[in-house]
Amino acid sequence: MKKQSGFTLIELMIVVAIVAILAAIALPAYQNYVKKAKGTELSSSMSSLKTTLEVCAAAQNFTTCTPPTFTATQYVASVSATTFTSAAAAITATGTGDLSGESCVLNGTITNGQIKWSAVSGAVCQ
Repeated sequence: MKKQSGFTLIELMIVVAIVAILAAIALPAYQNYVKKAKGTELSSSMSSLKTTLEVCAAAQNFTTCTPPTFTATQYVASVSATTFTSAAAAITATGTGDLSGESCVLNGTITNGQIKWSAVSGAVCQ
């Protein structure tokens, strides 16, 4: 008589349960990682306006500074200078698509024509 070998049903069920538990833990972490990666585009979209405001602040040009036009992307709806005075600057980027309802804010203080930027704030911003 030949001896049969293989997996029993209970062994297969244990493996399926382990895979299901790992998937239940990994999927939300992956989705959060993807959202933060998309948020990087939201943060980086402020760079051209940031540079323009720095040049205008250095020239003490607070009233006639012309910001560059922003073209909306898949995840960024708009980027605008919400504050630009001789004492402070603020840039806000608003998300769209998967980042709808999210925004990133970059604040800075102006001293002697130089802007000192603080860290970007927002749930998905880096």
